[in-house]
Amino acid sequence: MQPIISARCALGGQCHGAGGAEEASYNFTSYAGVKKNFLTMQTEVASCQMPPSDAVAPTDAEWLTLLQWFQCDAPDN
Repeated sequence: MQPIISARCALGGQCHGAGGAEEASYNFTSYAGVKKNFLTMQTEVASCQMPPSDAVAPTDAEWLTLLQWFQCDAPDN
């Protein structure tokens, strides 16, 4: 799962990574940071609030993978 979250949320100064605008509150550079916030992530992804409209959205396959992963209580994989 981390490759999708890293690519879409945390790498390259994106919001939830090193130097990003949301790094202090929602740091997704580690599994611990993701797991801590996965319920918020689940809600925002499922309701299409994330990613914001000016960010590159996950592919349909990535979106489905994320939603299934959230549904399974965000296991460390």
